[in-house]
Amino acid sequence: MRYYDIQIGGGFVGGDQLPGGQAPASPGTTLPTFPGTLAPSLTTSWTSFPNGVNDPGALLVEFDFFNANSSNYQGNSTVTIYGVETSDLQQASQYAGLSISIKAGMQSGLPLANAQQAGTIMQGQILQGFGNRQGTERKLDLVFNASIYTFGAPGNFVINWPKGGSLKEALTTALNVAFPNYQNSVLISDAYVNSFPTNHSVHTFDQLAKFVLSITKAIKPPGVTLTYIPSQNLILAYDGTVTKQQQPKQLVYTDFIGQPTWIDAGIVQFIMVMRADIAVHDTVVMPPELSNAPGGVGIAPGPGTQLDRSISFTGPFNVISIRHIGNSRDPNGAAWATVFEATPATAATQ
Repeated sequence: MRYYDIQIGGGFVGGDQLPGGQAPASPGTTLPTFPGTLAPSLTTSWTSFPNGVNDPGALLVEFDFFNANSSNYQGNSTVTIYGVETSDLQQASQYAGLSISIKAGMQSGLPLANAQQAGTIMQGQILQGFGNRQGTERKLDLVFNASIYTFGAPGNFVINWPKGGSLKEALTTALNVAFPNYQNSVLISDAYVNSFPTNHSVHTFDQLAKFVLSITKAIKPPGVTLTYIPSQNLILAYDGTVTKQQQPKQLVYTDFIGQPTWIDAGIVQFIMVMRADIAVHDTVVMPPELSNAPGGVGIAPGPGTQLDRSISFTGPFNVISIRHIGNSRDPNGAAWATVFEATPATAATQ
């Protein structure tokens, strides 16, 4: 069964409160908060599994999210909710400035559905809200920034990199100050040593990522990328030289939608049933040939059978970008999917 859980609540809070302190909109949900000007205190939610039970009449939801390293800006994220209450439309503009967290994936109910793959796929701050009513149709459009800070609610991003100092130390300090309630992991080489002192401050995480990439590419290509991983509440600095301390994720043949394909030199794209358990810079392993699995019963042997039951790629790959595409009521399987781009694990991370 297709699963989504959209939580909206909190918003700008006065003073110097930093991300992580917002009271959850519902049990088990933690939303980020943002320092800045006081905004209306609105909380609301929509889910297809209220109290853990599938709701066949759940509202239609559409969204399109992109997650990659923050130096590769892909624009704002959008979500549309159809059939909302009239009161939600009347206060649509007041959602601007509030925090939003979206969980999605599959829940038990169909033979191949894997509830363990569901989780947080995106969170951030709502920039704009639009309500519209035409005939009997009502919908709410929300545009939000998946980055943790914006120009309207800037963060405390300061790089203090002394001459002869290590970027690893300077970056660790900067991230700990900017994100005290988030996990920070700096997996980069010790080769980034400054020949002159560098002091730089910016307003947003995207600006910080672009600055770090620009100064590190000249020292040791391809440079250091910064990525916000919402599913793990993690800020990751990565250059491909230090492996994340985790087991590669073994992919399963029955989770694929179509076959992987090369889309650029050294970059493969593959589409899977929507899932939140794979993050940018994770290592995944392509599955072996399908054997004695659900869906394989009744396939008669013949020409091409072995090729039809296997993935055209083998070996481990490093994930470099993720895109979640969802329409909760479209019967097409590709309408509730996650699109991955990856490079062979032996290749340099882009």
